[in-house]
Amino acid sequence: MWVPRRDARWLLGPDDAVTWWDDRLELAPGVTLVRTGGHFAGSAVLHLADAAEGRGALLVGDTMMVLRDGRRVSFMRSYPMFLPLPERYLDRLLAALDGLAYDRLYGLFTGLTVLEGAQRAVAEGAELYRSWLTGTATDPDQD
Repeated sequence: MWVPRRDARWLLGPDDAVTWWDDRLELAPGVTLVRTGGHFAGSAVLHLADAAEGRGALLVGDTMMVLRDGRRVSFMRSYPMFLPLPERYLDRLLAALDGLAYDRLYGLFTGLTVLEGAQRAVAEGAELYRSWLTGTATDPDQD
């Protein structure tokens, strides 16, 4: 098991099967775990450089949520408690993705996939999320 060191407190005890890692861990050529933080301090995504016909893909679990339209993503600190992700955590998450090429994004649930334009979907989703978080969003229904 590869466990981010930042999530060590969630393990019940030491185990020889655990490999600890910090911010990035290349598991094989073109297959890299990237700690983004957010949902948990050790939240991570898996970057597959050669996926999507060489355009790259991210497997994100619930680090970010792929929305049902398959074109957008959003963010949460706690899904069960509906707690928003603070802006500083969003900034860290986005910074961790800098330099990664990806065009496809696979979410936690079956069928929740951004098939193309995933980097744009993350950037636009983050911009929209930040605007509502900071109170700068414009709601056309409230004009």
